Amino acid sequence: MSWLSKSMYITYALVPGSYAITVVYDKFGNKISEVKSDLKEEAKNEALDLFEEGKEAGLTVIDDLSDISSVIANAGLDLIRGAGFAVLDATNSTYKLAASIVAPRRVEAIAVGWSMLIYTLTAFTIYNKMKES
Repeated sequence: MSWLSKSMYITYALVPGSYAITVVYDKFGNKISEVKSDLKEEAKNEALDLFEEGKEAGLTVIDDLSDISSVIANAGLDLIRGAGFAVLDATNSTYKLAASIVAPRRVEAIAVGWSMLIYTLTAFTIYNKMKES
């Protein structure tokens, strides 16, 4: 299996009057190969030859590296959106579970809640009075 069959992306950059560069990446974005060749009249352009060989092998050609960055950004946003939905779904499920457990004893649960609130406020007030004196 050649390195071209393992690769996923191939880029070709032409720096006018200077050189051409072709970079081959695998599906994870790791650089597999990089060929840099000087641009001279009637000279064999190795980078362009590698680029053409990659296109013939069926590799995806990336004209602009912004394509890669937008794919990565969109994947990150999808991850964040998925995490947000997961938190909301878990919160909703927790509320439904608590409501179903408390439903038969709703009066007692409300009484206990109010009692705990009054006990907490009383303890906080006593603590603050002791702290002042």
